Amino acid sequence: MDAVENQARDRGALHKSYTLQSVRKLLIRHGFPCPIPDRRPVERDEEQVTDWGRRLALDA
Repeated sequence: MDAVENQARDRGALHKSYTLQSVRKLLIRHGFPCPIPDRRPVERDEEQVTDWGRRLALDA
C-alpha cells in the first residue's frame, strides 16, 4: 500500500459520530461559549419568523 491508501484507511478507522449534546459538552469544555444576544430585538414580525421556520424545515 502507498501512503495515500494508508491515510484513507486510517481516517476511516478514526471516524466518530457525536450527538448534539456531546458536541455541546465538548465545545463548552474547550472554552467555546454559547452565543447570547446582547439585547432583545426592537420589533419582531411573527409572519417572517414563521416563514423562516418553514424554510428551515423544508431544507432539512
